[in-house]
Amino acid sequence: MKSARTNAPSPVAAGDWPPGLPLDTERLVLRPFRESDFADVHEYASDPEVTRHLRWGPSAAQETLSFLRHAIAGVRTADTSQFHLAVVERKSARVRGGLSLLERAPGLVEIGYCFARPVWGLGYATEAVRSAVRFAGVRFPGADLFGLVTPGNPASERVLLRAGFTPALDASPYATWMTGVCSTARVFRQRSRPPA
Repeated sequence: MKSARTNAPSPVAAGDWPPGLPLDTERLVLRPFRESDFADVHEYASDPEVTRHLRWGPSAAQETLSFLRHAIAGVRTADTSQFHLAVVERKSARVRGGLSLLERAPGLVEIGYCFARPVWGLGYATEAVRSAVRFAGVRFPGADLFGLVTPGNPASERVLLRAGFTPALDASPYATWMTGVCSTARVFRQRSRPPA
């Protein structure tokens, strides 16, 4: 793959990350994106199979660069309400996916994620989502967390169910974000809980 000069903002030093980051799991680290993540991110972001159930993609190189610029700039704000996190596989030190927590309205936080095809079926998505739910309990205590799953994506439904989400009985509070491929999505939700 060709390397790319991103001209993105410089990576945020670990000491400047919002409190609670990075998120460590047994096999993964969830941390803010870095400029040097471009090749790994573009590998999955440009894959039509990875992005077919998402609102975006497949991404051209410039779109991946724009996303990285946005993600890097976003964690510079101490009171940020949008977290775009790289999901790094410990054993390879490669970015294998991305996970976002986006406060769509006060007390309403959307979770989204995608992973590179080589790591599908390894349980990384469930591991990452569970960690993000714990983080949301600190960052957005008491918030209504929700994820949208398009028809024909049972793997994503299983991820959310294993992470403690349940199908929403009423999708109307989430209708604003049910657009494009997500217009017929199922909504899964849970209440974020502060740590005990």
